Amino acid sequence: MTSFQAAATYLLTVGIVTLIQLFALGGPALLLVALLSWLAGWVQRLAIATFGVTTYLLLFGWLGTTIHEIGHLIGALFFRVPVSGFRPFAPNLRTGVLGSVSIKPNYGSLYQYIGLFFVGIAPVVFGTLAIYLALYGLFHGQMTEVWRLIDRRNAIYGPGVGNILSSGL
Repeated sequence: MTSFQAAATYLLTVGIVTLIQLFALGGPALLLVALLSWLAGWVQRLAIATFGVTTYLLLFGWLGTTIHEIGHLIGALFFRVPVSGFRPFAPNLRTGVLGSVSIKPNYGSLYQYIGLFFVGIAPVVFGTLAIYLALYGLFHGQMTEVWRLIDRRNAIYGPGVGNILSSGL
């Protein structure tokens, strides 16, 4: 076997093993996401058939859409991207658009150009923050217990070890 064939065999083997590992690690999560997406679509269709589109959007769509669009707006303001329009909840049944933030970035500004990525993902961060604040508002007295239950250090290292690790030892 020549060195070229050995290198090609090695690269092919590494590629196959990498794909198997990626599927083993990410496959179940992707499968769960696909299942949840299908289930959410089914529930949405059922709710629209039951309540009608307008009632469905007024009951369920306005809050999530508004939080989502506020996330984009905050991201744009943080990166000083000019905002030319903000419609937190303006459903258009013909196009399927529920809300929008119109921006006019200066592509010559590296700060704004990089900021476009963060403007795009800002609803993930802002939505998570909104959920946390809602939980905090609803369960203020129990937040210590909630944090204790989700403390990963205790799940990984066992009770008490997480406290030792956080103390700097």
